[in-house]
Amino acid sequence: MGRSKGEIPATRKLTIRLPANHPVFALPERERSRVVREWLDRGRDMAAALVEVRREIEKLRRAMDGIRGQPAPPRGPDDEGVRREETRGAAVIDAAAFLDI
Repeated sequence: MGRSKGEIPATRKLTIRLPANHPVFALPERERSRVVREWLDRGRDMAAALVEVRREIEKLRRAMDGIRGQPAPPRGPDDEGVRREETRGAAVIDAAAFLDI
């Protein structure tokens, strides 16, 4: 059976124990239930997002494991003629490569 439009969903009461100094008790009594429901919903959404992030990290790890030991891919055209000094990391322009453009 579906709900008709505008019908309020059935609710159930949940009793939980929190420390006396929990931030929810700083809220006015009339707002606590609404705010706690929002926090629960956000926590659920964040937990689902975290699962997806972990999946993506695992995919990246597998991809990185697959390319380890292979030569580095060629750099893009913006990197031609530019090398990094190993001691300071400063960019050094190769004049011959620059003038060859």
